[in-house]
Amino acid sequence: MKIKKYDGATMTEALEKVKQELGPEAVILNVRSDASSGSVEITAALDVNHDERADFPRPERRERRAYQEKDPRGIAESGEDRQWHSG
Repeated sequence: MKIKKYDGATMTEALEKVKQELGPEAVILNVRSDASSGSVEITAALDVNHDERADFPRPERRERRAYQEKDPRGIAESGEDRQWHSG
């Protein structure tokens, strides 16, 4: 991440400096104005690694398994095959 401060006589002038150097993807982190002089200081940042991260491959999605009528152990889901013992 690149962080830099820009000074200007007005907010518009300081913002133009930010846009010229960092471009439209810049993020304004802080704005400070000097009441006595009327000048403005903008702290802005640009994620210089933004394009590199976009190139990482995304993980592949796993296919969902089809619905099984019996569980993996082979037990019938309906209660018809169960034997009940009174005890």
